[in-house]
Amino acid sequence: MHVAVYLQNVLESTRSSSSVDTAFYSIKWAHESAGLVSPTDNPLVNRVREAAKRIVGAKRCHRKKPLSIEIIKDIISAADLSNTLQLRNICLYVLCYAGFFRSEEVTSIRRNHITFHDGYMTIKVEKSKTDQLRQGDEVIIAQSGGSACPVRGSYQGCQQRRGRASFSEARAVEERFGQGWLCQRQYHF
Repeated sequence: MHVAVYLQNVLESTRSSSSVDTAFYSIKWAHESAGLVSPTDNPLVNRVREAAKRIVGAKRCHRKKPLSIEIIKDIISAADLSNTLQLRNICLYVLCYAGFFRSEEVTSIRRNHITFHDGYMTIKVEKSKTDQLRQGDEVIIAQSGGSACPVRGSYQGCQQRRGRASFSEARAVEERFGQGWLCQRQYHF
């Protein structure tokens, strides 16, 4: 009973469940080391410890809002899609959103990983954080129509990177990413 009251006092004074856990396990260790029965085995003491976790808990004060399709459409409408760099960035955003890709996954996509079909496209993911066996996976993304269609945007990006970009845009890409970027890594979204 005294230990439960003490743990409640620790909770009220520190407003931290980790402080309650520290006190709980310290008391338990001291009693077990001395060969005594631990008062932490009492159900009331365990209830106070569990209550501390519920009362204080892990609050998510600064939780990020999810990216919505409206935000992506606003980004697309504000972008100059004839600019190779802006088109590449739009493709990255839309592919991440539509394919549930992490940034590492989407930046490792190459042109030979993408296959366009009638009404959808498939993307071969060679390596993923969630692929523990490292076997790779294939993601299917459906054509949705509209300005935020990932299939149309990726196709436009591939066509523009195949050499249909203007010389000044190609030069800007090479200056930013180094010589030969369009030749060696031309489909890196």
